Amino acid sequence: MSEWRYIATRMNGDGTETVLDWDVPLDDVSVQEALSGHGGVDGKISPEVARLKDPQGKPIFKPWSTAIYAEASGQIRGGGILTDLPMDGPTLSIDTIGHTGYWAKQPWIWEHKFDTADPLEVDRLIITEFQKQRGFNLGLTPTGDKKSRMVRMSESVSGSKELYYLGWWQTLDLDRERQQLAEFGGYEWTVGHRWSGERIVHEIEYGYPRIGARRSDLRFVVGENVPDNIGATDDGDEYASHVLVLGAGQGRKMVRAQDSQTTDRLGRWAVVSDKSIGKDQIAQTRATSTLKALSGELDITEIEVLDHPNAPVGSYRAGDEILIQSGPGWADFGDLWVRVMGVIHHPEKNTSSLQIRRGEKIT
Repeated sequence: MSEWRYIATRMNGDGTETVLDWDVPLDDVSVQEALSGHGGVDGKISPEVARLKDPQGKPIFKPWSTAIYAEASGQIRGGGILTDLPMDGPTLSIDTIGHTGYWAKQPWIWEHKFDTADPLEVDRLIITEFQKQRGFNLGLTPTGDKKSRMVRMSESVSGSKELYYLGWWQTLDLDRERQQLAEFGGYEWTVGHRWSGERIVHEIEYGYPRIGARRSDLRFVVGENVPDNIGATDDGDEYASHVLVLGAGQGRKMVRAQDSQTTDRLGRWAVVSDKSIGKDQIAQTRATSTLKALSGELDITEIEVLDHPNAPVGSYRAGDEILIQSGPGWADFGDLWVRVMGVIHHPEKNTSSLQIRRGEKIT
């Protein structure tokens, strides 16, 4: 069983941090990790703790200054930057977002243009260049794969070439831009934190085409480390034979793409409307991935796992494939390989919630 503690630091904006408290007394904690997502750490402090107040009696924690890290048995399992600090009587709530969430709603204040390029290289450019601004350096370092695939990022509009721009006049949410680049390039990423001496190292790891590994060394068995029968849903809304994606623009000028598959069921359309999709190639990628996810196969989306020798906390991560062995019942699917899309650790319960998808439903 893992021993947890929570560390608070002040992010100095130059890539360094100053420890504020080595053992924050957090309760009701959740430690989140996500595949191609931000994750974070949330919890509560109650009652008031004198050492966590400044001379004026206010909390030493500040949004967009304080970071919280969750450590289990000496290894950092999650972290995030404080975004909100709700106070309700003696209870102080700690709400954070993982370090890549820092790019949300942030603009690109320069101008870069691309014709044919590797989206992963553009993503790495966004991560590194943004942090070169004074006061913006988190110390987040890109690792893993450096390239994905070369794609044509420009488009022909009314007979003329329209280049792909990162520009101060249009790129106003770098998190959204990064999500589109990942779709474009077909790569994945995760955020991790680790100790290097007494310093916490922050890394965004890229993987093309995928990140993670098939974990045949771990066991996830109902009645052993999976305490309950696994619920499954044969949901008609999770089936489509055709997908229509509608993006930016109005009327006939909207960005549009579609895809279809032959099935043994009635034909059925699914419509995806997303005004953030500004290019036909991204719309087509979204149509293909959505169609794959809507195969209609019996699906399981979440399991609860004990902190157990079969699969201790930290032995698996978002992106890994794991084998689940089910129990008897209507949803007895035997042995099934699934992909871990996200992990939420609940330290006080000694459990973790795994968000999962059948491997064949993921592009």
